[in-house]
Amino acid sequence: MAKSIIKKTGFVLLLFLIVSCAREKPPRYVIVIHGGAGAISADLPDSVKQAYISGLNE
Repeated sequence: MAKSIIKKTGFVLLLFLIVSCAREKPPRYVIVIHGGAGAISADLPDSVKQAYISGLNE
């Protein structure tokens, strides 16, 4: 009787260990570009400002 309980407990423990060692998905990395305070210099030409803003919105 005691051997049967030990075998069942060991089997459940072994099964738990096998299931818990499953591979996880590798983490996904992202690159975030921080634009500082977000201030655009007032002396930039309008064409450069528009290019800057459109580049940030991509």
